[in-house]
Amino acid sequence: RLRADVEQAIAAAAGPREQVTAGFHAYFSFLAADRASFRVLFAQAGRIDDEFAAETARTETMMAELIAALIEIEGLGRREREAVAYAIVGLAERAGHHWVSSDHPIEPARLAELMASLAWAGLRGERPR
Repeated sequence: RLRADVEQAIAAAAGPREQVTAGFHAYFSFLAADRASFRVLFAQAGRIDDEFAAETARTETMMAELIAALIEIEGLGRREREAVAYAIVGLAERAGHHWVSSDHPIEPARLAELMASLAWAGLRGERPR
């Protein structure tokens, strides 16, 4: 469901910047609407079970593949786009962990905006040499 929500949001977005923002909004909306699923999917304790760890890894891989396909930075090869995509997945996941474990001081929409701005700045910042 998480991947479907993110894919749908990205597909409806008008351009690259909007895709980044829409993806984060979908991710954090999922988290806010279904904290229990987020905890189960991304809890470190849940990764002890090999089968569940494999499912979590598949989810992370699917999200990274979706993101990597959207990265269009001149000079980046497939493996570099993949590495950047995994970093973005990690950014969202860790911010989500913090949000779930805190008293939710930031609204999910604001958290999505902050993370999208950070990711966009990185994606459009310094170019490879």
